[in-house]
Amino acid sequence: SSTKATPEKPTSIEEIPQKGKIHQLMQGAHVPGISIAMIDNGKIYSSVLGVSDIESKEAVAPDTVFWACSLSKPVFAYLIIKMIENKELSKDFLDRPLPWDETYLGPQGDKKPLTPRMILSHRTGLPNGQTGPLPLDFKFKPDEGFRYSGEGFKYLQRCITQKQSLQELAQKNLFGPLGMNHSSFLYPGKVDHATTHDETMIPNPSPKGYGNDDHAAASLHTTAYDYSLFLIDFLKNKNNKTYLDLTKPQVPDMEKDVDAKDKKVAPKTLKPINWGLGFGLQTNDKGEPITAFHWGEGPGERNFFAIHLEGPSSAFVYFANSNNGLSIPEELASLTTEKDISSIIKFLYEKEGYEKSSTQEWKKYFESLLAGTDAEKKGHFSKAIALYQQAFDIKPNNKLNHRIKWIEAKMRPQKPSSVSEQKLKELEGTYGPIKILMKDSKLQIDMGQLQDITTVDENTFLDENMKVILTFTRDQTGSVTSLECHFPWGEKEAYSHSPPPPQLKHT
Repeated sequence: SSTKATPEKPTSIEEIPQKGKIHQLMQGAHVPGISIAMIDNGKIYSSVLGVSDIESKEAVAPDTVFWACSLSKPVFAYLIIKMIENKELSKDFLDRPLPWDETYLGPQGDKKPLTPRMILSHRTGLPNGQTGPLPLDFKFKPDEGFRYSGEGFKYLQRCITQKQSLQELAQKNLFGPLGMNHSSFLYPGKVDHATTHDETMIPNPSPKGYGNDDHAAASLHTTAYDYSLFLIDFLKNKNNKTYLDLTKPQVPDMEKDVDAKDKKVAPKTLKPINWGLGFGLQTNDKGEPITAFHWGEGPGERNFFAIHLEGPSSAFVYFANSNNGLSIPEELASLTTEKDISSIIKFLYEKEGYEKSSTQEWKKYFESLLAGTDAEKKGHFSKAIALYQQAFDIKPNNKLNHRIKWIEAKMRPQKPSSVSEQKLKELEGTYGPIKILMKDSKLQIDMGQLQDITTVDENTFLDENMKVILTFTRDQTGSVTSLECHFPWGEKEAYSHSPPPPQLKHT
């Protein structure tokens, strides 16, 4: 029997010519590590710079795996097209109605059935991520607007993975044939994985907690070189009839982007932007696609790629293990492909709130922010709050407001001994995705991994590693009813209390 040959990696990969300037950009943006690749006339150049972890000082290596976040979406869309080409899905699959699962979607009523084309071009009305209970929330009826939606991708994944997992399908149709040997939709175990970092370069202790294991929209883990193998295959096939829908504008009117409307993004900013299947598109004055792009964002990770569809084939992709990673994509584009992506950057910065690291305001903000972080590390909490407040006055944001509140809570007199063991035990139970349990007279929190929490008072606790403020609510009788979590990125979530089942007494 014959087996399909797997392309071998070249024995040596040429470095990106502008590596020194890229390193300068990283330093100015406070980005610990980057994995970056560029394609020029069919040839791949790839470089790794900086450190995988700021504390261990371990250098980023060519096989260091980064969390791709939403750069997973174009790969998933490409997988669907590969499965159509390989006759694992029907030729008309993109426009075939998918089964309507009322558990996930609620009653269909007068809504159009969802199709893969609607999902891959974000026209379902479904949310990007939903933390509340099912069914999913529709912002508008399917095919009547644009709403960037990871939940839609997850639903399409459920429809094609009845017999094989997403990872199995990707390995067979994409990763294996293209030689993407360091790519997986499952969280990689025993590999060198880049640690994610916040904007002050503090490592995130729990990257797997954000890894969204086995999630078509967000769980790809890969290297820039591996990702460039996907991009170069896309460039090879871009004019193939089967692949044309990937970069064909699918959205009749981007002014119907409901999230952009909520954030008051200017119509002229939206005009040159559209969406193909899984790929964002920059279009010319005639509405023709000239650049395909996507960005990725997760706590402590930022990523970006751009593929230029006109003229000689060129593209670049990078993964940055830092919240600051999207402060430099335009500069990186000019150093690698020398192409103009200013319309894409304007769209991303207006809609998502990213900022360039080269502005004076950004530099002043980070001067105060980093000085505050240093003071906090040394235990000089009053000084840290004053410096953080300076930074907040320059650029108000939820994350910094949370940080100030967290330190203020930490400064409050802590008297764990004054909180009885009985009071602590009353807090045990399940709160949405969070479990609170008691061990050796101390409370612990389970948010994917088990950690001790520090007592401030009988209803307020701090999770030191994640910097989460936990506030428990009681009713008039003193019974615990809910938990409110204030997260480092500024979000606040409240969960109802489900007490643990009573323990049976043996007689």
